Amino acid sequence: KILFLHGGARSQFPLIAQNLLGQNTSTDYLVTGHWSQQAANVAAKHCQVNILNNPHKHSIANNWDLNPQAAYTHYCPNETINGMQFADIPETNTPLIADMTSCLGMNQFDIEKFSCVYASSQKNLGIAGMCVIFVRQDMLSRCPDNLADIFNYAYQEQVDSLYNTP
Repeated sequence: KILFLHGGARSQFPLIAQNLLGQNTSTDYLVTGHWSQQAANVAAKHCQVNILNNPHKHSIANNWDLNPQAAYTHYCPNETINGMQFADIPETNTPLIADMTSCLGMNQFDIEKFSCVYASSQKNLGIAGMCVIFVRQDMLSRCPDNLADIFNYAYQEQVDSLYNTP
């Protein structure tokens, strides 16, 4: 499913956790620079965050200590501030989520490897203040009913992203 929502990638930092935790209480975040650290910091307000890399090293880990019970694994394929970029899509046993703000529309990738991809539009796609979210249908069943409609991915999908037109 493709959603067009208000706000940039920063608005998705809490919404990813709020929408996609399901019954889980923990997530894995690979922190390789500024944007992934920001995403992890915000997610930590909503769940237990397992940081998979030392944020002070700003390097890509070879062996991750993945939590098999995590709701998802989150990463940022291109850390523009720190100059870190993944050459390959990571392999995980949990749903893979990516902040592709600086690479969506620039590189080809296999969308089937992801459960959710989001990108703020102002870098490569369009005007600031909008975000595009690609989310697998099965992940929408995790969205809680008590989340405000404007922030609920499942509801936004039902109304074709037109609850409040971005």
